[in-house]
Amino acid sequence: LSGKGESGIYGGPTGDLFIRVRIQTHPFFKRDGYDVKSKEEVPLSVLANGGSVDVRTPSGGVRLKIPAHTKSGTSFKLQDKGFERLTSRGRGDQFVTVHATVPTRLSARQKKLLAEFEASLSEQRKSWL
Repeated sequence: LSGKGESGIYGGPTGDLFIRVRIQTHPFFKRDGYDVKSKEEVPLSVLANGGSVDVRTPSGGVRLKIPAHTKSGTSFKLQDKGFERLTSRGRGDQFVTVHATVPTRLSARQKKLLAEFEASLSEQRKSWL
């Protein structure tokens, strides 16, 4: 800012003011221009059967409807949930990539149920051949 710095020596003109801005990265959102990208962990049952999950946006939470048979890594577009455009009207969009939640600790019963589920899928695959 020209002329907004400290006073000059011996009555000289004021100096310039330099401002340095560092933008810290957000732990959840990634900015891409006016658009926002984010990732959400979603239970495998919701990806397989469909359902809704709560999603964070820069302007608050929204409910995202996930159709049945959604693959992990699929991205959804939330229109007008990005950042406000400075030079024109409107907002950017938010792109949410969903990933299946993988449990870290399973009980013996849960392990058994998962093994039975996988076995039933293997039987189903054999019937396709």
